[in-house]
Amino acid sequence: MTQNLILLRHAKAISRDEWQGDDDDRPLDPLGENQARRLLAMYQVYNLSEIHTSDAIRCYNTVQPIAKGLNLKLEVTAKLSESTYRKDKDKAFDYAKELLKSEINAMICSHNPILPKMLNKLTKKSDVDADEEKLSPADGWVIHRDGKEIIQIDRLDAPTV
Repeated sequence: MTQNLILLRHAKAISRDEWQGDDDDRPLDPLGENQARRLLAMYQVYNLSEIHTSDAIRCYNTVQPIAKGLNLKLEVTAKLSESTYRKDKDKAFDYAKELLKSEINAMICSHNPILPKMLNKLTKKSDVDADEEKLSPADGWVIHRDGKEIIQIDRLDAPTV
């Protein structure tokens, strides 16, 4: 039986130039709010058991509608945040690696540049080529695995709003 690990970039946020507060508190803009509302329809087919998110507000608000729609509790962690990544690049990867080893369908919501590097490291020992491009807001990758073997990676573009 195959399992999936989804790597999702947060939806469109207010630009850093327009935001005066702490970057972790930067919210989604109106486009991002619409994207977040449409993500459930895209990802409910993956039978998610867990959703893990960076503690940044924009990540939390991206996956909160999915969690609500699937009746799942969000697992919020600083290990997937940009500030933690700048200090220790392995924390996010180690976190994702543990999820990849599990036998559940899970989602991670995080940031560029974390997600492309995470995908690259997770797939390094597999026969599947990783997509090297950064994700646009609300884009994601679905890593399909059979047991511990990665068998395919699909890129899903952000929902049209």
